[in-house]
Amino acid sequence: MIPDDGHEQLSDILRTLTPEQLKFVAARMYQRSDAAAARECDLPSSTVYGWDNKPDVDRAVQLAQLDGVHVAQERLRRLMDKAVDVLEGEMNGKSRNAKRLEAAIEVLDRVMGKATQRNEISGADGGPVSLAVVERIVRADD
Repeated sequence: MIPDDGHEQLSDILRTLTPEQLKFVAARMYQRSDAAAARECDLPSSTVYGWDNKPDVDRAVQLAQLDGVHVAQERLRRLMDKAVDVLEGEMNGKSRNAKRLEAAIEVLDRVMGKATQRNEISGADGGPVSLAVVERIVRADD
């Protein structure tokens, strides 16, 4: 488990990484070497070893291996703008890709939370439901 100060340190580092570095960190959590993770991300090893902020990337990998949830959360957070663009395109009639729309909604729901949906129940006459009716329904389910 990652110490509390490690969570903050990891979050701070992840915010400074490029998208390809963030993807590399996610891959490196499960690969045995930087070279293997670079291959998985379709990056030349020389690119990875040449990053100016390589010590920060290495520290992010070290902390992420203790708790990878933060890496996934940061990647999802970065997808929000694209998800909103997909929704906007759909609303403007410029897109008809159901899978892409579904993915955009999933990203927004995971980052922002699903909207609350309220259900109101009324009695037969449109008035409130009596306690006796509720008790009958509960007994019928038992």
